[in-house]
Amino acid sequence: MEPTFLSLVGNHPLALQCLNTVQIDRSSASTTNQLSPQVIQVDDSSDEEQGSNASGDVTMSDYVPSPAKSNGPARTSQFPATSTRPLSTHAKSGSPMTLGPIELVIGRLSFHLRTLRIRKELKSLILKGQAQDAKCLLLRYFPQFTPTSNMFSRGTEPVNRFSLLLARLDCQSFIELIRLGNHTHTLAFSQSTLSSYILAARQPDAPPTSVAAAQMIGQVYGLIAYPDPYVSPLADCLDARHRKRLAEDVNWAVLASAGAATGVGEDWSM
Repeated sequence: MEPTFLSLVGNHPLALQCLNTVQIDRSSASTTNQLSPQVIQVDDSSDEEQGSNASGDVTMSDYVPSPAKSNGPARTSQFPATSTRPLSTHAKSGSPMTLGPIELVIGRLSFHLRTLRIRKELKSLILKGQAQDAKCLLLRYFPQFTPTSNMFSRGTEPVNRFSLLLARLDCQSFIELIRLGNHTHTLAFSQSTLSSYILAARQPDAPPTSVAAAQMIGQVYGLIAYPDPYVSPLADCLDARHRKRLAEDVNWAVLASAGAATGVGEDWSM
């Protein structure tokens, strides 16, 4: 397959970068250890697995480095770090490149491959009910996602389910705490995290995304008022289908963000 690919694109720098990514992904464990250290260990389990594994669950500490622990070797990532250089710039000079159809395809494919394992882990975390860990991982590798981002605005539609992605992850975290029945942690999370959306929406110059996020959180917050939320009018929020849809939307949003982050277009149809 690779010779055919090369015969089409020649020695284009983006093509070579894409092929190098494939070769890195196929490399052995000894070669992987030569990659730059990261603070995350990616779960290589099947992306269809939804059950919780007591020995394999990823916690917040896997993504947030502890300053108190400085002994021992650094943990090594199983995937190459996402480059901070836009794919639309020349590798050596950094000058802008004119992207044609081939460059767009190669750029998207390269971004897809470089983020494959991160996106797989994001999906696994959400399906296992660890939405807050997924949010932490998302922000670590894709900081372009912000509570008021207009990255996915479409003309007269400034707010949609993708522009509210971080708020949806926080809402899902609140729902997971409701599932556990730990009211102390639920109240603490609502005061420390959810309240910030309400305060942001009350500002005179609050963007539409902040107002929409506050309205969504207000609806989900009603779960705490019911002794048994599973028989409440908001019981649908506890359905596992919400996890699946959120996981799919996060995956789509990461791929679509290639348009804003790499300059290779944002029309990802999934």
